[in-house]
Amino acid sequence: MALSKSATQFCNFAFQAVLALVRHFGAFACVTVTSFRKVLSIVLSFLLFAKPFTAEYVYSGALVLVGIYLNLAAKRLRGLDARTLILLCADRARCLMTACCGGSSKQYQHGLQTQV
Repeated sequence: MALSKSATQFCNFAFQAVLALVRHFGAFACVTVTSFRKVLSIVLSFLLFAKPFTAEYVYSGALVLVGIYLNLAAKRLRGLDARTLILLCADRARCLMTACCGGSSKQYQHGLQTQV
């Protein structure tokens, strides 16, 4: 079945918009925008249609966020030497332990910059 002329024009517009987004802001921004659109569609479907919200949705969303974080962290850490990576991991661990076990984590926020 062939698409109507208006549907074809809309698809062409959407394709051109994605290409313009990549051209002006880069691939990462484009993927972020298109992924946010998908998340917004899912949220709207929960609001508009009655369906149960289970813990699996939360776990799935958390896995996606962890994956995005790991991807960004890997790009940021690429090219660092082993000493800097060890100091960074130790600094983050101290910050997390302080935040979880009480006290102020502000003293550790810039610890790596003063040690390196």
